[in-house]
Amino acid sequence: MIAGPIHLLEIVMPVAGGAAVVVTSAERAARTKNRPVRIRGFGERLAFKTPTYAADLLHTPIAGAAQQAFAMAGLGHTDIDMVSIYDCYTITVLMTLEDAGFCGKGEGAGFVLAHDLSYRGDFPAIRTAGNSRSDRPAWPAACTTSSTAHARSWAAPAPTRSATATRPSSAATAAS
Repeated sequence: MIAGPIHLLEIVMPVAGGAAVVVTSAERAARTKNRPVRIRGFGERLAFKTPTYAADLLHTPIAGAAQQAFAMAGLGHTDIDMVSIYDCYTITVLMTLEDAGFCGKGEGAGFVLAHDLSYRGDFPAIRTAGNSRSDRPAWPAACTTSSTAHARSWAAPAPTRSATATRPSSAATAAS
């Protein structure tokens, strides 16, 4: 069942595939041929297994995950160079920006309009998963692999204005 204001083409289609992430010590990473990307903080929250059981659909678990990631990394919102927000539904991007603390509740649309979310913009939003990049299965690893590629400047630029890519109910990371 699809209920408004969500439309059929705003829903994630099923995909299959995979991605991998290698985590190692700083010493071992220094010996690799590629420049490492350090994960300085992460957070994770799972408030419900399915929205059917959610006590509140207007607040996502990303708030707690983002707080944990920022605290662990010792960083603030203004220290972030890019975001990766999963976009299973159009509204998820706005709710994630709000609940992660990049703007106030109800200010997501204004935030997106006030910033350039393209790869060259003042607030780059990586297209990793969901509707904008349904070719990216295995969302947790895909978010990390895409973020790493962008941090290393390996990724091909995305020519569109899009705010997409960290699954709001799972993880927030701060990488350098």
